Amino acid sequence: MRQARNIPKNDKMIIECIDENTFRTSGRGSIFTLTRRGEGWRVVVENASTRAWRTLGNAQDFGSLVEVERRYKTLRGISPLIAAQFNSMQ
Repeated sequence: MRQARNIPKNDKMIIECIDENTFRTSGRGSIFTLTRRGEGWRVVVENASTRAWRTLGNAQDFGSLVEVERRYKTLRGISPLIAAQFNSMQ
């Protein structure tokens, strides 16, 4: 398994590349895990409530990264970063 790499998003945030299909970042008190699933994406959000109750994070599926960015302010701007990441892997 490859070691996770950090992708700088801006001066304040880091997006961690877990593997080819999984990315993680945190912001606004939550941890966001973005995973490619077939033709779409799944976002799992862990916040204070899920950590306190020791439950799985809230998962939501999206058809595109544009939809993800529209729904989660913390993940805005991630699509060009992921595109650049995939281009550098090839």
